[in-house]
Order: sequence, then structure tokens, then C-alpha cells
Amino acid sequence: MEPKVEFSRTRDFGEIINDSINFIKQNFKALFTPLLYINLIFILASIATGILIQIKTIELLGAERAGTLGVFSNATFVPGFGINYALYFLFYFLSYTVVQLVTLCFIDLYKKNGNTVPTKEEVWQACKAHFWRFTLASLLLFIIVMIATLFCVLPGVYLFPIASLVYVIVIMDDASFDQAFTRAFTLIKDHWWKTFGALFIVWLIAYFSVGLVALPGTLMTMSSFLFGESSSLSLTGAILNVVIQSFGMLVYSLPTITMALSYFSLSEEKEGTGLMERIQNLGTNTETGRDLPDEEY
Repeated sequence: MEPKVEFSRTRDFGEIINDSINFIKQNFKALFTPLLYINLIFILASIATGILIQIKTIELLGAERAGTLGVFSNATFVPGFGINYALYFLFYFLSYTVVQLVTLCFIDLYKKNGNTVPTKEEVWQACKAHFWRFTLASLLLFIIVMIATLFCVLPGVYLFPIASLVYVIVIMDDASFDQAFTRAFTLIKDHWWKTFGALFIVWLIAYFSVGLVALPGTLMTMSSFLFGESSSLSLTGAILNVVIQSFGMLVYSLPTITMALSYFSLSEEKEGTGLMERIQNLGTNTETGRDLPDEEY
């Protein structure tokens, strides 16, 4: 039997990616049950608003073909269109935030319970306790990274792995936003490339996984526009894409796990936190460390 993933140890670039995937494989049902249970309301809301946008978009495309209206130049002036977009992005943001929150709370409880899978109820209680603080931190990080990217792309890229660590620190250390931001800069010093590389690769895996599943809907939409098929085919493909992309949000738990593994690896390398925990638990918890590789002792 493959040993359970132990978070508090140093890892190189490849180990971070491999252990992220292994953690998903080992805890797939236990993790995705609370993910779907807690996030379902936001997923359904994003689907509903996304479908409304697609219906209006198809209507505008029909009007454009008739020579009466342009889609992109006039979409924002159609009553309710801007509101639908605002609601869609709101629910999409909340859905992504909750995916991160649930995943990090799951990992926090998993680690505190000695690599034992937490129950759905335990994850729910932890999410309720952290929801508002974590959502505010997520919003602030989004604004900071967006501003940095708008002024110049490179600052946004530089802040990407730092912001990822802030999410983890807010939950694992129960830290305020400013404390988490400062600690993230401290941990990533001299390790930016390793952290960025692992996150970038795993994000690509998650993004293309969702894109691959959504490919049939994309092909249906493209065939309708390119070959003049009925608008119903285009609408069916567009709706299928909205549903897949909304539920595909759950796949982004994989980059969140990578964020957590990167955080614990940096903490262990710079502060030896995992070693201190094992020393403190020595003789008090006989189960601790049984799943660790022999070289950890």
C-alpha cells in the first residue's frame, strides 16, 4: 500500500507535483464529497447566470447577422446583460474561493488528525469558521495581483506564488492578511523559481484537464458559427461548456494542494516545523510518523 502523503517535510520540484497528484488519488472521495456539498450552491448559481449570458449572446449574434446589432460593441448596453456578467463573475469568484477554502481546511484537519481523513461535518465547521476572513483575503489578493498585472505583467507574475502562499498561511497559521503576506515573502525568499514552477505546471494540468472535457461543447459552438448550423446547436454547446467549466472548478483543488505542499516544504526547510512537531509528539502519539519514509527519522 502506498504510504500516505506527509505534508511536513522538504520536497523538490518533482516531489511537490507528484505528491499533489498522489494526495488527490488517496483522498479523492473524502475530499470531493465536501467540495461538492459545500460549493454546490455557488456552482449552480454560476451555471444559471452563465446560461443566461449565453442565451443573450446567441440572440445578439443572430441580430448581428441580420445587420441590426453588434455583439461586443453593444452587449453592455442591453438591459440586464451587465448585471448578468457581474453576477456570473461574483459566483465564479465565490466558487473558486470556496474550492480553495474547503481544500485547505481539509488538509489542515487531515494534518492535525495525524494524516487521518476528516469527516464532511468537520470540514464544514472549519469552513464556516474561516469563510469571511478567507474570502476577504482572497478578494484583496485578487485586487493586488490584478493591479500589479495591469501596470506591468511582470509584477503580477512575481506576486503569483507569493499570493498562493498567503491563502495557505491564512488557514494553516490562522494568520491575519498582513501577517500572512509578510510571512509569504519571508518563506519564498531564495525559493521563488521552485515554487512558481511547481504551481505553474499543476495549474496547466488542471486548466487543460477542464478544457479537454469541455472540448465537445466548444466544437459544437464552433461548428455552428463556421458552417452556419442552427442556433440551437450553438446554444447547446455553449450551455454544455458553462456546466462543465462550473463543475470543473472542483479540479482547481489540485493547485491548492500544491500550494499547501509548497508552503509546508518551505516551512520545514527554513524553520524545521515538522521536525519540531515530531519531537513534541514523541512518546505521546504512537501513530505519528508511521506513514513517513524511513529517511525522515
